[in-house]
Amino acid sequence: MAYLANQPIAIANKKVLLLLDNYGPKNRNSLNICDATQGFSFFVQHSELYAIRKAHPKRDIYGFWQLLFLSKQIELSKDSGFFVVYKENSSTDGFFTYYNRVKSEFVTGIVINNAIGAFAQDLSTASIVRPNIELINFPEAILLPVEKQLLKQKLYQKVAL
Repeated sequence: MAYLANQPIAIANKKVLLLLDNYGPKNRNSLNICDATQGFSFFVQHSELYAIRKAHPKRDIYGFWQLLFLSKQIELSKDSGFFVVYKENSSTDGFFTYYNRVKSEFVTGIVINNAIGAFAQDLSTASIVRPNIELINFPEAILLPVEKQLLKQKLYQKVAL
């Protein structure tokens, strides 16, 4: 599933777009897409969501890590965690998310040639996740705030009739 982030794909016969989201403390400057545990959530940057929406106006958008969490394919119950999902047919390239709640460290990024840039964490300590597409549960798609407002107006108009 990692090879699918930030591009249109089909999962379980549903055409979607997976956005590489982040995990950490709730953040007013980002769009929280899924409450996780103890005041932490999955979130995306407004500018990134806007750019993806502009490029793919009709596609349902979901968070990459959000879907894995909601489908119970990653567990966030500990104070720290480190997960890697490699691209299909690759053991060197993919995506990672790392968190340490005690130290307030939260990093999400890309793995290239088994390296994660300037992030000083040993990949050998990561839990390798092999997503099972059949277990994916789709929540509500991620919407821009303006899309949410328009949807509320449409629903209100239907109820008023």
